[in-house]
Amino acid sequence: MGVEQQLKKLFIFLLATILLVTPAFAAETAGSGLVTVSEMTSKTDKSGQHIVTAKIYNGTGESTRAGFAAYGMDESGKILEINSNDKFMSKGASETFTIILKNKAIKSVDGLAIDGSSRNGVQLLNYGSYVTGAGDTIVTGVVLNGTHDAGRIGFAAYGLDDKGNIVEVNSQDKFVSKGESRTFTLSLKSKATKRVEGLAIDGISLNGVELLKHGSYTTGAGSTIVTGVVLNGTNEAKRIGFAAYGLDDKGQVVETLSADKFVSKGESATFTVTLKSKANKKVEGLAIDGGSQDGVQLLKYGSYQTGTGETIVTGVVLNGTDEAIRIGFAAYGQDGQGKLIEANSADRFVSKGESQTFTVILKSKLSKKIAGLAIDGGSRDGVQLIKYGSYVNAAGETVVTGVVLNGTNEATRVGFAAYGKDTKGKVVEASSADRFVSKGESRTFTVILKGITNKKIEAIVMDGSSLTGVQLLKHGSYTNGAGETVVTGVIFNGTNEAKSVVFKASGHNAKGKAVETKSASKFVSKGESAAFTITLKDKTITKVTASGN
Repeated sequence: MGVEQQLKKLFIFLLATILLVTPAFAAETAGSGLVTVSEMTSKTDKSGQHIVTAKIYNGTGESTRAGFAAYGMDESGKILEINSNDKFMSKGASETFTIILKNKAIKSVDGLAIDGSSRNGVQLLNYGSYVTGAGDTIVTGVVLNGTHDAGRIGFAAYGLDDKGNIVEVNSQDKFVSKGESRTFTLSLKSKATKRVEGLAIDGISLNGVELLKHGSYTTGAGSTIVTGVVLNGTNEAKRIGFAAYGLDDKGQVVETLSADKFVSKGESATFTVTLKSKANKKVEGLAIDGGSQDGVQLLKYGSYQTGTGETIVTGVVLNGTDEAIRIGFAAYGQDGQGKLIEANSADRFVSKGESQTFTVILKSKLSKKIAGLAIDGGSRDGVQLIKYGSYVNAAGETVVTGVVLNGTNEATRVGFAAYGKDTKGKVVEASSADRFVSKGESRTFTVILKGITNKKIEAIVMDGSSLTGVQLLKHGSYTNGAGETVVTGVIFNGTNEAKSVVFKASGHNAKGKAVETKSASKFVSKGESAAFTITLKDKTITKVTASGN
């Protein structure tokens, strides 16, 4: 054989070797460039699916995970769908991967090699999206764990409207080995989505609890659907959550709502909440870290008025203690001068690290400013009056509401007594309400004062666990339209037994002589309070004395 023929054979051999390890198409490589596509073919089956086959060569010099991702495009080159697979490959090995793409609108196919030896962090290799006949947007994405550790990785997709506002987000994650890649498939339901973007979720790097993305859109009924993706980027399993709040065109918080769940370290979760007020013009969101040990916290609250003039107040409260306790939310309205008009509350028993959304209704149309506060049912500072307020209703009665917390170490009766004073500071009327509540529980009480001379309202609480005997807590009197003297009083049974208690009122004339005396009795439980009303008919009465036993 001549030298020329030997050189020709050597050239053919070298060319074949080069073609073996060089991509046959314009396929890309994700990683060092040493994992390569040597062959790639695509065909369409009878059902319209695209079968993509590729031979992957591991030229990294080490055994590693390697794989192949295939993606289909429409006629404009937009990626509609992506899918992938990977496996552990020995150094120098070649493996054949077969990928199926199901979207029938695909006009062309391309692919990329996945290099699991890459150590460039968690990477979103590629993603695509298409709209179904039902209007849902299906999003697929391939994410590579390019870190040195096994951990959770994920994919979040978010849809944007024609103005670039995020209208919806969704996510998914999985636990994977180092160098492993995964394909994630998500669905976005809002028809307002005009464009889709995606991001990789790195649950391996520990950067705290993070709100990755959030978005919102309005339904035909006027509700606002808000979605948020939150990552637990801490070193422990814990409760995490998402709170969404809507703002009106003045930037005031109108409404808030939250959701939470227990997740593993590095895990992400998608939360969906619905805001009902049509006054929401802009929506914001925040992540909730249930591992916070900063006590019971009011995260956000907001309010809006209904068509009937009631005020709906919502508040998100976090139990940031290390124990399961009752937590609550109290909302109170103030008039233009800052006077408290009304108070209301709600509470429930929650786990440590859990957050809850509370909704309370304030009925007075006089409230011009709304405020809120968190109630810590783990407090052991005794029975506490949290807030109270008063307003005059259409009938001329004074409606007094008060929020009371049982901050004792036992279930007991707690109560609320309200009393009105005239312009001279004299108590003219008193009334009360009470009930049996659990330790750490809070309750809203409403009492009605009927006298028209009430100019200033004050209030006190009753602790049913306090054994201080039978006490007349407050009493007052006023003259009604018929010239009669109406005497009201609140008696507390601070004994260790249920018993009959008696309220006695005496009317005196200008000379100090008692001209009329009446009494009333009620059977009350231990720790219970009772309100009494006695009417004295003598028109000469100028002064009233009262007693309770």
